[in-house]
Amino acid sequence: MRVIVRTPSRLHLGIIDPTGLHGRRYGSIGLTINEPYFKIEAEPSDDLEISCSKQYYNSILETINTISDRYGIDGNVHVKISREIPVHVGLGSTTQLKLGVATAYLVSKGLSINVKEISEALGRGSISGIGTYAFAHGGFIVDGGVKIGKPPKPIVSLSFPEEWRIIVVIPSVERGYDEEAEKPIMMEVKADSSLVMEVAYLTLMKLIPGIVDRDIVEFGESLSSIQVLVGRAFSKYQGGIFRSGVVDSLVKNLKEAGGLGVGQSSWGPTVYAFTDRDIDSLRRAAFKCLNDYGVEGSIIVTNARNKGADIEVI
Repeated sequence: MRVIVRTPSRLHLGIIDPTGLHGRRYGSIGLTINEPYFKIEAEPSDDLEISCSKQYYNSILETINTISDRYGIDGNVHVKISREIPVHVGLGSTTQLKLGVATAYLVSKGLSINVKEISEALGRGSISGIGTYAFAHGGFIVDGGVKIGKPPKPIVSLSFPEEWRIIVVIPSVERGYDEEAEKPIMMEVKADSSLVMEVAYLTLMKLIPGIVDRDIVEFGESLSSIQVLVGRAFSKYQGGIFRSGVVDSLVKNLKEAGGLGVGQSSWGPTVYAFTDRDIDSLRRAAFKCLNDYGVEGSIIVTNARNKGADIEVI
Protein backbone atom coordinates (compact mmCIF):
# COMPACT_ATOMS: atom_id res chain seq x y z
CA MET A 1 0.00 0.00 0.00
CA ARG A 2 1.46 3.34 -1.08
CA VAL A 3 0.01 6.49 0.42
CA ILE A 4 0.40 9.99 -1.02
CA VAL A 5 -0.40 13.04 1.11
CA ARG A 6 -0.45 16.55 -0.33
CA THR A 7 -0.52 19.21 2.34
CA PRO A 8 -1.48 22.88 2.04
CA SER A 9 0.54 25.85 3.24
CA ARG A 10 -0.84 28.54 5.49
CA LEU A 11 -0.45 32.29 5.71
CA HIS A 12 -0.32 33.63 9.26
CA LEU A 13 -2.16 36.95 8.99
CA GLY A 14 -1.82 38.27 12.52
CA ILE A 15 -2.28 37.82 16.27
CA ILE A 16 -5.19 39.45 18.08
CA ASP A 17 -3.60 39.71 21.55
CA PRO A 18 0.10 38.85 21.84
CA THR A 19 0.14 39.91 25.51
CA GLY A 20 -2.75 38.10 27.20
CA LEU A 21 -3.94 41.37 28.73
CA HIS A 22 -7.56 40.23 28.70
CA GLY A 23 -7.19 36.60 29.74
CA ARG A 24 -6.55 34.93 26.41
CA ARG A 25 -3.13 35.13 24.84
CA TYR A 26 -2.42 35.17 21.10
CA GLY A 27 -5.50 34.36 19.02
CA SER A 28 -4.21 33.67 15.52
CA ILE A 29 -5.68 34.67 12.17
CA GLY A 30 -4.75 32.48 9.21
CA LEU A 31 -5.55 31.33 5.70
CA THR A 32 -4.96 27.98 4.01
CA ILE A 33 -3.42 28.23 0.53
CA ASN A 34 -2.77 25.73 -2.25
CA GLU A 35 0.90 26.41 -2.94
CA PRO A 36 3.59 25.68 -2.07
CA TYR A 37 2.82 22.22 -0.74
CA PHE A 38 4.42 19.03 0.52
CA LYS A 39 3.97 15.86 -1.46
CA ILE A 40 4.70 13.02 0.94
CA GLU A 41 4.74 9.35 0.00
CA ALA A 42 4.84 6.43 2.43
CA GLU A 43 4.82 2.68 1.94
CA PRO A 44 5.76 -0.32 4.10
CA SER A 45 9.41 -1.28 4.03
CA ASP A 46 11.77 -3.79 5.65
CA ASP A 47 13.33 -0.94 7.59
CA LEU A 48 12.94 2.79 8.14
CA GLU A 49 13.96 4.68 4.99
CA ILE A 50 13.75 8.45 4.57
CA SER A 51 14.26 10.11 1.18
CA CYS A 52 14.26 13.89 1.48
CA SER A 53 16.34 17.05 1.56
CA LYS A 54 18.68 17.15 4.55
CA GLN A 55 16.76 20.00 6.20
CA TYR A 56 13.67 17.81 6.71
CA TYR A 57 15.34 14.59 7.84
CA ASN A 58 15.36 15.15 11.61
CA SER A 59 11.72 16.29 11.69
CA ILE A 60 10.63 13.21 9.76
CA LEU A 61 12.64 10.86 11.96
CA GLU A 62 11.26 12.48 15.13
CA THR A 63 7.72 12.20 13.76
CA ILE A 64 8.03 8.52 12.88
CA ASN A 65 9.53 7.67 16.29
CA THR A 66 6.87 9.64 18.19
CA ILE A 67 3.95 8.13 16.26
CA SER A 68 5.45 4.64 16.44
CA ASP A 69 5.65 4.89 20.24
CA ARG A 70 2.23 6.56 20.56
CA TYR A 71 0.36 3.91 18.55
CA GLY A 72 2.54 0.88 19.24
CA ILE A 73 3.41 0.15 15.62
CA ASP A 74 6.70 -0.69 13.95
CA GLY A 75 8.70 2.01 12.22
CA ASN A 76 9.32 0.02 9.06
CA VAL A 77 8.26 2.50 6.41
CA HIS A 78 9.75 4.30 3.45
CA VAL A 79 8.95 8.02 3.50
CA LYS A 80 9.72 10.15 0.47
CA ILE A 81 9.32 13.92 0.04
CA SER A 82 8.96 14.94 -3.60
CA ARG A 83 7.48 18.47 -3.25
CA GLU A 84 8.53 20.89 -0.53
CA ILE A 85 7.45 23.91 1.49
CA PRO A 86 10.50 26.04 2.42
CA VAL A 87 11.33 25.96 6.13
CA HIS A 88 11.12 28.97 8.46
CA VAL A 89 9.80 31.43 5.89
CA GLY A 90 6.36 31.96 7.45
CA LEU A 91 4.34 29.26 5.67
CA GLY A 92 3.94 26.75 8.50
CA SER A 93 6.19 24.07 7.00
CA THR A 94 6.98 22.22 10.23
CA THR A 95 3.36 21.53 11.17
CA GLN A 96 2.43 20.52 7.62
CA LEU A 97 5.45 18.23 7.31
CA LYS A 98 4.90 16.48 10.63
CA LEU A 99 1.15 16.04 10.21
CA GLY A 100 1.63 14.93 6.61
CA VAL A 101 4.30 12.36 7.47
CA ALA A 102 2.32 11.03 10.44
CA THR A 103 -0.82 10.72 8.31
CA ALA A 104 0.94 8.95 5.44
CA TYR A 105 2.71 6.61 7.88
CA LEU A 106 -0.44 5.66 9.80
CA VAL A 107 -2.55 5.13 6.67
CA SER A 108 0.21 2.96 5.16
CA LYS A 109 -0.13 0.78 8.25
CA GLY A 110 -3.89 0.51 7.76
CA LEU A 111 -4.80 2.77 10.69
CA SER A 112 -7.39 5.54 10.88
CA ILE A 113 -6.52 9.20 11.30
CA ASN A 114 -7.48 11.68 14.02
CA VAL A 115 -5.67 14.91 13.13
CA LYS A 116 -6.29 16.56 16.51
CA GLU A 117 -4.90 13.54 18.33
CA ILE A 118 -1.87 13.33 16.04
CA SER A 119 -1.20 17.05 16.42
CA GLU A 120 -1.24 16.82 20.21
CA ALA A 121 1.05 13.77 20.15
CA LEU A 122 3.52 15.72 18.02
CA GLY A 123 3.35 18.81 20.22
CA ARG A 124 1.84 21.02 17.53
CA GLY A 125 -0.50 23.96 18.05
CA SER A 126 0.52 25.14 21.51
CA ILE A 127 0.56 28.82 20.44
CA SER A 128 -1.43 28.81 17.19
CA GLY A 129 -4.04 26.32 16.03
CA ILE A 130 -3.99 27.59 12.44
CA GLY A 131 -1.60 24.98 11.01
CA THR A 132 -3.42 21.97 12.43
CA TYR A 133 -6.83 23.22 11.34
CA ALA A 134 -5.50 24.14 7.88
CA PHE A 135 -4.23 20.58 7.47
CA ALA A 136 -7.52 19.09 8.65
CA HIS A 137 -10.10 21.43 7.08
CA GLY A 138 -8.58 24.35 5.17
CA GLY A 139 -10.18 27.76 4.63
CA PHE A 140 -9.92 30.95 6.68
CA ILE A 141 -9.41 30.38 10.40
CA VAL A 142 -9.34 32.36 13.63
CA ASP A 143 -8.47 30.56 16.85
CA GLY A 144 -9.46 31.59 20.35
CA GLY A 145 -5.98 31.85 21.78
CA VAL A 146 -4.42 30.17 24.78
CA LYS A 147 -6.16 30.25 28.16
CA ILE A 148 -4.72 28.69 31.33
CA GLY A 149 -2.38 26.50 29.33
CA LYS A 150 -5.09 25.01 27.15
CA PRO A 151 -4.19 24.84 23.44
CA PRO A 152 -6.05 27.20 21.10
CA LYS A 153 -9.21 26.03 19.37
CA PRO A 154 -10.72 27.42 16.16
CA ILE A 155 -13.61 29.81 16.77
CA VAL A 156 -14.09 30.97 13.16
CA SER A 157 -13.88 28.75 10.09
CA LEU A 158 -14.95 30.24 6.76
CA SER A 159 -14.84 29.32 3.12
CA PHE A 160 -12.59 31.91 1.47
CA PRO A 161 -13.16 33.30 -2.05
CA GLU A 162 -11.06 31.07 -4.30
CA GLU A 163 -11.35 33.56 -7.16
CA TRP A 164 -9.22 36.06 -5.24
CA ARG A 165 -5.67 35.50 -6.37
CA ILE A 166 -2.75 35.65 -3.97
CA ILE A 167 0.85 36.49 -4.78
CA VAL A 168 3.35 34.95 -2.36
CA VAL A 169 6.89 36.31 -2.52
CA ILE A 170 9.70 34.51 -0.68
CA PRO A 171 12.93 36.50 -0.89
CA SER A 172 16.16 34.57 -0.38
CA VAL A 173 17.23 36.48 2.72
CA GLU A 174 17.68 35.56 6.37
CA ARG A 175 14.80 33.34 7.43
CA GLY A 176 12.39 34.00 10.25
CA TYR A 177 12.68 32.72 13.81
CA ASP A 178 12.19 29.02 14.37
CA GLU A 179 10.00 27.69 17.16
CA GLU A 180 12.73 27.59 19.80
CA ALA A 181 13.95 31.10 19.03
CA GLU A 182 10.45 32.58 19.12
CA LYS A 183 9.42 31.11 22.49
CA PRO A 184 11.04 33.77 24.74
CA ILE A 185 9.83 36.52 22.40
CA MET A 186 6.25 35.30 22.51
CA MET A 187 6.37 35.33 26.30
CA GLU A 188 7.78 38.84 26.70
CA VAL A 189 6.19 40.85 23.86
CA LYS A 190 4.25 43.89 25.02
CA ALA A 191 1.33 45.83 23.56
CA ASP A 192 -1.15 48.28 25.03
CA SER A 193 -4.83 47.55 25.43
CA SER A 194 -5.89 49.96 22.70
CA LEU A 195 -3.84 48.09 20.10
CA VAL A 196 -5.38 44.77 21.13
CA MET A 197 -8.90 46.18 21.03
CA GLU A 198 -8.35 47.73 17.61
CA VAL A 199 -7.07 44.47 16.13
CA ALA A 200 -10.05 42.63 17.64
CA TYR A 201 -12.51 45.19 16.23
CA LEU A 202 -10.95 45.09 12.75
CA THR A 203 -11.03 41.29 12.75
CA LEU A 204 -14.65 40.98 13.88
CA MET A 205 -16.24 43.97 12.17
CA LYS A 206 -14.27 44.35 8.92
CA LEU A 207 -12.02 41.41 8.06
CA ILE A 208 -14.56 38.63 8.61
CA PRO A 209 -17.50 40.58 7.10
CA GLY A 210 -15.30 41.34 4.09
CA ILE A 211 -14.86 37.61 3.50
CA VAL A 212 -18.53 36.81 4.04
CA ASP A 213 -19.62 39.63 1.69
CA ARG A 214 -16.90 38.79 -0.87
CA ASP A 215 -15.74 42.40 -0.54
CA ILE A 216 -12.01 42.29 -1.27
CA VAL A 217 -11.54 46.02 -0.60
CA GLU A 218 -12.96 45.82 2.93
CA PHE A 219 -11.03 42.62 3.56
CA GLY A 220 -7.80 44.08 2.18
CA GLU A 221 -7.99 47.40 4.02
CA SER A 222 -8.64 45.72 7.36
CA LEU A 223 -5.90 43.12 6.86
CA SER A 224 -3.33 45.79 5.95
CA SER A 225 -4.30 47.73 9.09
CA ILE A 226 -4.04 44.60 11.25
CA GLN A 227 -0.60 43.90 9.83
CA VAL A 228 0.65 47.36 10.80
CA LEU A 229 -0.79 47.14 14.32
CA VAL A 230 0.61 43.66 14.99
CA GLY A 231 3.91 44.70 13.41
CA ARG A 232 4.22 47.51 15.94
CA ALA A 233 3.99 45.03 18.80
CA PHE A 234 6.79 42.92 17.30
CA SER A 235 8.91 45.73 15.83
CA LYS A 236 11.51 45.44 18.60
CA TYR A 237 12.27 41.88 17.51
CA GLN A 238 12.24 42.23 13.73
CA GLY A 239 13.66 45.67 13.09
CA GLY A 240 10.43 47.48 12.23
CA ILE A 241 6.74 46.99 11.52
CA PHE A 242 7.92 44.57 8.85
CA ARG A 243 11.32 43.02 8.59
CA SER A 244 13.71 45.63 7.27
CA GLY A 245 15.18 45.83 3.79
CA VAL A 246 13.62 43.91 0.94
CA VAL A 247 10.64 42.67 3.00
CA ASP A 248 9.55 46.18 3.91
CA SER A 249 10.05 47.31 0.32
CA LEU A 250 8.04 44.38 -1.05
CA VAL A 251 5.09 45.38 1.14
CA LYS A 252 5.26 48.98 -0.09
CA ASN A 253 5.74 48.08 -3.75
CA LEU A 254 2.91 45.53 -3.81
CA LYS A 255 0.55 48.10 -2.27
CA GLU A 256 1.57 50.69 -4.86
CA ALA A 257 0.95 48.13 -7.62
CA GLY A 258 -2.65 47.65 -6.46
CA GLY A 259 -2.24 44.75 -4.04
CA LEU A 260 -4.81 44.49 -1.25
CA GLY A 261 -4.29 43.03 2.20
CA VAL A 262 -0.53 43.22 1.83
CA GLY A 263 1.56 41.88 4.68
CA GLN A 264 4.21 39.60 6.09
CA SER A 265 3.33 36.04 7.06
CA SER A 266 4.43 35.24 10.60
CA TRP A 267 8.11 36.20 11.07
CA GLY A 268 8.63 36.32 7.30
CA PRO A 269 10.41 36.79 5.06
CA THR A 270 7.34 35.72 3.03
CA VAL A 271 5.21 38.64 1.83
CA TYR A 272 1.73 38.26 0.33
CA ALA A 273 -0.91 40.38 -1.41
CA PHE A 274 -4.45 39.72 -2.65
CA THR A 275 -6.22 40.83 -5.82
CA ASP A 276 -9.35 40.07 -7.83
CA ARG A 277 -7.83 41.64 -10.93
CA ASP A 278 -4.80 41.09 -13.16
CA ILE A 279 -1.97 39.58 -11.15
CA ASP A 280 0.76 40.61 -13.62
CA SER A 281 1.25 44.08 -12.14
CA LEU A 282 1.91 42.52 -8.73
CA ARG A 283 4.28 39.98 -10.23
CA ARG A 284 6.23 42.72 -12.01
CA ALA A 285 6.40 44.84 -8.86
CA ALA A 286 7.72 41.89 -6.84
CA PHE A 287 10.31 41.01 -9.47
CA LYS A 288 11.52 44.61 -9.73
CA CYS A 289 11.88 44.90 -5.96
CA LEU A 290 13.91 41.70 -5.72
CA ASN A 291 16.04 42.83 -8.65
CA ASP A 292 16.61 46.30 -7.14
CA TYR A 293 17.95 44.67 -3.97
CA GLY A 294 19.99 42.12 -5.90
CA VAL A 295 18.10 39.35 -4.11
CA GLU A 296 16.86 36.10 -5.58
CA GLY A 297 13.53 34.66 -4.51
CA SER A 298 10.38 32.77 -5.39
CA ILE A 299 7.23 34.42 -6.71
CA ILE A 300 4.19 32.15 -6.46
CA VAL A 301 0.66 32.87 -7.64
CA THR A 302 -1.89 30.81 -5.75
CA ASN A 303 -5.32 30.99 -4.12
CA ALA A 304 -7.15 29.92 -0.99
CA ARG A 305 -7.71 26.25 -0.29
CA ASN A 306 -11.06 25.42 1.29
CA LYS A 307 -10.23 21.85 2.20
CA GLY A 308 -7.49 20.12 4.11
CA ALA A 309 -4.74 17.79 2.97
CA ASP A 310 -5.39 15.32 0.17
CA ILE A 311 -4.84 11.64 1.01
CA GLU A 312 -4.50 9.13 -1.83
CA VAL A 313 -4.04 5.38 -1.41
CA ILE A 314 -2.61 3.43 -4.33
